[in-house]
Amino acid sequence: MKETNAPRGEKPNAKPITKQKLDSLPVPSTREDLLKRIAERGFEVGYAANLNFATHDIADKVPVMISFVSMAIGILALVAPVFQLTGVAVCLTLLGILTLYVEKYPAHEYGERGKRTLSMLYALEALYYKVKEKGPSADISGDVKELRRIENQFVDSTCPRQVLFATWYAYFKFFAEKDYDWIDEQLHFRFWRDKIPANLRILLILAAVALTISAIVNWPVWTAWFR
Repeated sequence: MKETNAPRGEKPNAKPITKQKLDSLPVPSTREDLLKRIAERGFEVGYAANLNFATHDIADKVPVMISFVSMAIGILALVAPVFQLTGVAVCLTLLGILTLYVEKYPAHEYGERGKRTLSMLYALEALYYKVKEKGPSADISGDVKELRRIENQFVDSTCPRQVLFATWYAYFKFFAEKDYDWIDEQLHFRFWRDKIPANLRILLILAAVALTISAIVNWPVWTAWFR
């Protein structure tokens, strides 16, 4: 996530911060600067926690669902010839390959990592309200040190290896299943800019363009159909 003294409208980045970036950041000199820094870290840590939980959910549930579907189709194939078609066998093979891919991500490990990251988020939330209760001219040096301790702990625990589509699911879990008003109080999330992953936005835009082009090209066919 980009650390900024930038305008309020700048979007936070979910990419984990590095130690080099931490070392280059200015030390917050006012309570307001510190509150914003804590909120920015809260978004990053909260997203990372939900990313780990998303990988855990996918790695834990997808193989079970695929096994159930495969067994159900195998049983139905005994009584319904349609389930004996080559296309069905190909789909089952692809599902088996997907299971092998997902099983490379140990669900228990990601669940435990998510819990550890979530504890850091709770520590940041407690620190945020502690700083917020202080006066504008209060000494915040101890709080800055506490923030840096949590930041270093977070950097040391990050795991960039996540299962496919975990990022989309993590955004959903963060913004739809949780309520982080204290983070939004500083970052002012917007739906399209902040709550939709960048690659999903690009996909939706491309899909909209493709549908528009298709509608224009096939317009004579559609008008003839409704005559």
